[in-house]
Amino acid sequence: MKSSMRFALIVIAAAGVAPRLAGQTATVALDRIRTETLAYVATTLVPGRQPGVYYDTPGGNLTPSLYASCDVALIRAVMGEDLQRTLAPAQREGWIAHVNSFARPDGTYGPNRMGHTVEHANGMVIGALGVLGGRQQYPVQFYDTFDTPEKVSAWLEGVDWKKQWQGSHRFWGGMHCFSMSRRCTPAWRDTVFKWLDANLDADNGWWRTGVPQVWPQWLGGGAHIWPIYQHHNRRFPYPERVIDHILANQKPNGEWLAYGSYMELDALYGLVYMSSLAPDYRNADILQAARRHGNGLTGRWPGFIGAKPPLHVLLGAVGAFGLLQQLLPETYLADTRWSDIFSDTRFYQTAAVEAPAADGPSSQTMGIPDLLRRVNEWQTAHPVMKADDRNWERGTWYTGVMAAWKATGDERYLRQALAWGSRHQWQVGTEPAGANRLFCAETWTGLYLAKKDQTMIDPSIRWLNTPEKNSPAGAKVWYLEGGIRYADSLFGAPTLAMLAKATGDRKYLDTMHTFFWDVHGELFDPTSGLFYRDKRFIGKTTQNGRKIHWSRGNGWVISGIARILEHLPEDDPARPRYVELFQSMAAAIARAQGSDGLWRPNLSDPDDVPLPETSGTGFFCYAIAWGINHGLLDRGIYLPVANRAWSALANAVSPDGKVRWGQPVGDSPAALKSEQTHEYVTGAFMMAGSEMLQLVRAAAQAAPAWNPRSRDHDGL
Repeated sequence: MKSSMRFALIVIAAAGVAPRLAGQTATVALDRIRTETLAYVATTLVPGRQPGVYYDTPGGNLTPSLYASCDVALIRAVMGEDLQRTLAPAQREGWIAHVNSFARPDGTYGPNRMGHTVEHANGMVIGALGVLGGRQQYPVQFYDTFDTPEKVSAWLEGVDWKKQWQGSHRFWGGMHCFSMSRRCTPAWRDTVFKWLDANLDADNGWWRTGVPQVWPQWLGGGAHIWPIYQHHNRRFPYPERVIDHILANQKPNGEWLAYGSYMELDALYGLVYMSSLAPDYRNADILQAARRHGNGLTGRWPGFIGAKPPLHVLLGAVGAFGLLQQLLPETYLADTRWSDIFSDTRFYQTAAVEAPAADGPSSQTMGIPDLLRRVNEWQTAHPVMKADDRNWERGTWYTGVMAAWKATGDERYLRQALAWGSRHQWQVGTEPAGANRLFCAETWTGLYLAKKDQTMIDPSIRWLNTPEKNSPAGAKVWYLEGGIRYADSLFGAPTLAMLAKATGDRKYLDTMHTFFWDVHGELFDPTSGLFYRDKRFIGKTTQNGRKIHWSRGNGWVISGIARILEHLPEDDPARPRYVELFQSMAAAIARAQGSDGLWRPNLSDPDDVPLPETSGTGFFCYAIAWGINHGLLDRGIYLPVANRAWSALANAVSPDGKVRWGQPVGDSPAALKSEQTHEYVTGAFMMAGSEMLQLVRAAAQAAPAWNPRSRDHDGL
């Protein structure tokens, strides 16, 4: 038995408080639990040291502990605190430095006194540095033992599946954390899930088939593997079997192993996650189990905290309260939403915190150029539009092609764009909607800015200056579709800023400003910070009574603003207004991100169409990464958003390069299927990947070099 489990049993014995086992649990003030937790944590702070340097128990060790430092960061984050906002910069930097003072040159951390593996310590460090906004000191070298699809099976076969609980710790801090790395590929993830699914026992829902299931090994083992399914939006196959087993093993007093042990956290997480996959299965039994456990945990809490538990044990108990709040929100009340260490993606930001590889920035960005190329090649081989098409769907794809050329320098993208423009003799689009005609012209103008070939922009200039019912020279409101203003049109606005740069003629900026702010005036919803797709949706609500703000529609807008700002002169009087709108939209969009990194079709009601969607996500990932790269968005706040989005987008790519989960052509939130895609979906993905490539390169180049230093703790 591990020391933390033994201590939990001692704590419960000391508590001596019997829980109520029947009836409704009284409301529990989690704010009080938080206050008492923070007061206890303060007693473990090493005297004279800044926040971040802790003992495992109050004065219980002679030296500070790696796990204690990580535990406190996670405890505070689980209780709803944003450490990157509440800590002063010097405090946060000191905390990060203390965690990294335990780093070894091979990327492992130690020693630790919790009896865990180096993989488990890696997971704890990634969680703590993720919420603190830090980075690991060295690249993690043990990833090399399983970092390609060919190595996956041998590594997993080497896990001792007779001891699933202990073995799964290696998986959790090893393979799961690597799955969130920039180094990880979709093919690698597919290989891991294929092995996990094939070795899952269909009769009971536990790993590994053919291995005797010994309590509580199977529960501890499963709980450390389920998060990889949850975080990558892969469906776990047997949720009902797991629910049955967890409920069957709860004791009459509400505990599974012992109050205060991690097995309680594992069981609650299993009920929360599996019930999300099987929402109509044994609901009443699950809630009763949660009430029973909550009664016991709450009743024993004073004795638990009074017995001075190790911080790692405290983390498990705090996480249990977070899961109880998710199951029984009417009972467990707090000013903020609590989370837990398994489902909360803030604790799995490997891509944001991993150190640059030893051979420099090229390894730091490994995977993105290859993924962009594979996606583009798949779309080229599987066109949706006809060969002679140059309208908005294909125009969006080629905006991504141009972005990939600029980010990678790969001349194949340039040749592809040049061939497309030449084939169409650089003409504007053929759609009735005037703004949509500019989508392809953005590629032509971008090529002109690179090649200075006047023939590339002459047709666009001629159309803009020829009086027609859908051109600026012929109609005051030339950008309507079916007689109405629509948010998608603003994706065409950057072409006008680019033409102003190309020609030196400010009239194109004047045209753009009038167009953009007229659409904004009718469709922007200031209370949400988002756009309605068109006037038909103003005042309309979903069946849940919430507003309708279409994901892709807002993606067209915010990505359009980013590209306007890229070409708009710094001294343009309208620039601050665009910047303010960009920042307010980014904040609203970030709040709507799903826990899996993807956005749902309706930003204001994710339950309206409860499915992941990649076209809107691609635009959002691009815009947020662009905002970080250009200093308009706070890196500490928005980098986790961008990293989660990119990881989820990469995971949505099939092995042959199709970007899946793309909503079909439409003008509102609508149902979709996993295999659906389109040329504009590919374009949004390529825009996102290109901007993320520049983001991670900049981060790698800014990373400080490591300087050896002495350690004054744990004998190092």
